[in-house]
Amino acid sequence: MNGIKITLGTTSTLKRSAVEEACKTLGLDLILSAVKVPSGQNEQPAGFTEIYAGALNRAQLAKEKADDTIAIGIENGIIRLAHNSLTLEFAMIVVLTPEDREIVVSSPGIVFPEQYVREAKSRGFEKNTVGRVIAEKLGGDHQDPHSILSKGKITRKETLVSALLLALKQI
Repeated sequence: MNGIKITLGTTSTLKRSAVEEACKTLGLDLILSAVKVPSGQNEQPAGFTEIYAGALNRAQLAKEKADDTIAIGIENGIIRLAHNSLTLEFAMIVVLTPEDREIVVSSPGIVFPEQYVREAKSRGFEKNTVGRVIAEKLGGDHQDPHSILSKGKITRKETLVSALLLALKQI
């Protein structure tokens, strides 16, 4: 793999930067276009089904914009762990190739404190995210609650880059 054309199903600066860094790490000459497309999910996706559906929808809509490129959809969301007392936040990434292969990976996750999950849920996941509540209460960028909670030791971008590396190596 030398050059790679990717259409990303979001205009998020953070997610675009993660794709650029993953491609740079792999030594790929990247031609990237980012398109604003809806996930079709709540502002705060909850559960594997919503997270995967959001990533898939973003990838499919990106692919419609440029069928001859690799299309990527990234959707962050939360899941309740089996014993129902912890909430894990992570991203699912769907990659659609021009040959119609579907590659699905997930990023490393981070546990979100329950008081912020409850607050976001009470406001309604349709329009509110746990990351926004964390940023309101603790300060920082709502797009990177990982950095807020880890005091800068872990960033959302680095979790996305690690997952993107895994996905791109499968192409």
